[in-house]
Amino acid sequence: MEAPGLAQAAAAESDSRKVAEETPDGAPALCPSPEALSPEPPVYSLQDFDTLATVGTGTFGRVHLVKEKTAKHFFALKVMSIPDVIRLKQEQHVHNEKSVLKEVSHPFLIRLFPPFFDDNPFGIYQKILAGKIDFPRHLDFHVKDLIKKLLVVDRTRRLGNMKNGANDVKHHRWFRSVDWEAVPQRKLKPPIVPKIAGDGDTSNFETYPENDWDTAAPVPQKDLEIFKNF
Repeated sequence: MEAPGLAQAAAAESDSRKVAEETPDGAPALCPSPEALSPEPPVYSLQDFDTLATVGTGTFGRVHLVKEKTAKHFFALKVMSIPDVIRLKQEQHVHNEKSVLKEVSHPFLIRLFPPFFDDNPFGIYQKILAGKIDFPRHLDFHVKDLIKKLLVVDRTRRLGNMKNGANDVKHHRWFRSVDWEAVPQRKLKPPIVPKIAGDGDTSNFETYPENDWDTAAPVPQKDLEIFKNF
């Protein structure tokens, strides 16, 4: 079965209120569990999955844990609210994010905690532009130093972007105890090993209301066109 286009899939699932990221051929862009990885990922439609729970939220969307109906593999499915994306003028940002994720090829990704906080999305953007970071008091000096150097506005002085490239990051004091050769081989002992009952266990995630965000009015066709080939 051919996967529906972005607008059609979103409309079928939620009255055109939200949109799932998709691959170029129209299938949802999903993040599979390690055992679900394969050299040639299959083509999916939204109807191929059961939504189990919300495991994260953002400014204009959330991440669902979904389960493939046939093979029973688990995936993370990112869903975004079209009205919020357009209201915040983030259409190009969303497309850029997808382009970056398509280019990323790594056994795993590590995301540093967001250093900019604000109750208002525009407040976050203003803090990013100003480059001012309010660190929690409990943070180690070296991790604060690392983050500051990674966020230097001048790219010629930014850690990781100078002559020695990524080696400057690896040699930072925050990583002094890391065996970098063991990292891609996953030989390092993690400081915390969460207890899970199985692949679909969400007990280590926060609990989010499942019906407090799906209240946007149906999206006009002209707005859906912005994501036609998404």
